[in-house]
Amino acid sequence: MNSIEIDSVFGIWESFDWYLLSSKYSQESIFYCPNLKVSLLITKNFARRIKDNDFPSSIQKILKGKENNPIYPTIERPKAFHLAIGLTNNCTLGCLYCHAEADKNKIIDTRYIDHAIEYAFQNASKTPRKILTVSFAVGGEPTMGWSLFKSTINKIREREQRKYCNVNKVYLSMTTNCYYGKDKRKYISENFDTLTLSLDGPKEIHDIHRPTRNDTSSYEIVKESCEFFIKSTSVKVGIRSTVSSISVQKLSDIVQYFYELFGNRFSITFEPLIQIGRALKNNLQSPNEDDFTYNFWEAYQVGKKLGINVTSSGVNINRLITRYCGAMSIPSFTVCTDGTITACHRDQNGKDYNYGKIDIATNQVLIDSSKITKNVSLAETPEYCKKCFAKYHCAGDCPDIRRIDYSRCNFNRFIIFKQLEELLNNKIDKKNPILANKPS
Repeated sequence: MNSIEIDSVFGIWESFDWYLLSSKYSQESIFYCPNLKVSLLITKNFARRIKDNDFPSSIQKILKGKENNPIYPTIERPKAFHLAIGLTNNCTLGCLYCHAEADKNKIIDTRYIDHAIEYAFQNASKTPRKILTVSFAVGGEPTMGWSLFKSTINKIREREQRKYCNVNKVYLSMTTNCYYGKDKRKYISENFDTLTLSLDGPKEIHDIHRPTRNDTSSYEIVKESCEFFIKSTSVKVGIRSTVSSISVQKLSDIVQYFYELFGNRFSITFEPLIQIGRALKNNLQSPNEDDFTYNFWEAYQVGKKLGINVTSSGVNINRLITRYCGAMSIPSFTVCTDGTITACHRDQNGKDYNYGKIDIATNQVLIDSSKITKNVSLAETPEYCKKCFAKYHCAGDCPDIRRIDYSRCNFNRFIIFKQLEELLNNKIDKKNPILANKPS
């Protein structure tokens, strides 16, 4: 077992999966039955008995008390229609790891925008609460073509105000590089509901990762934008930080640094750099998996003390799922700059997950249902995850990173184990061989 690998024994009790989990760094083992919401911190003696097929009656009693109220991963009907628009394939920054290599002088035809908005409102009117969510997270930096960006937002908000197609509410979100000044910040804060801000750490880290196109510093402007949005009371904010081999040892320091700059009215998402796109053309490297795992867990603990939620997209103990990606399986109506419709916002040219096209000539939105079915199958939990306890929480992880053979499996398993252990250690009876019993 390597340094972060979790030892796992798989079994079935009355049709329910159970797992016996242990780590080289933990004194006790965890008995985990996700569908019955049972997690138990148990002694090594009880763990040995379970491994020897001598299932303790005390554990069976707990399971029997839960078997009439199991929970299962469900695929809910979408509560809103989601539209994502790629306005441009260009960007004001030259980030060394950009997966989209966003430096192409290409913008979307406004006719595609108009068709997409019309289609989205019509479909949002069919959702239970008549809600439309719109994001700008495909291609380059949405704000780069400012007049196009504003006109698109204004079209959407104008329709919302007059309840076009009987749509009750529109929620706007965006991932942004924050490299712009006061007037743009003000407009964005007044019109958006949620923002994901790209800031990788203090100046010495951020400027290595995310220089301007002229290879100059972007840090001060980005920091000022982040401070403006975080202090705004009208928009929900999260910071997204990409982690390289340069920054991986400093994740706890980054959390502390952000807290000292901005307080704690935001979340932080740390994502490991993946060697695709522009990252294949320079010396910036992905973090070692062990280093990322340990340092993420330490940063998570620091965040808890400071009141900041520190997350990573691959793992979420609070969900039970069979598909990692809702965007792939709903699917998301993501419009690329050439009018191609794809399910994934990472697929800026629609080469990998496209399932339709906006046809300007015929004024139609053409959908290929067979491609939707294919995309949904890609989002399903892979067969090789069948006996893994993490499958209930990550569903095999992002299909797009699986496509390039990148794995976060050991990270996901370790973090889920540590979060279970953390939950259980809050309630311990040392006189009982079952040390704790708390719903996970």
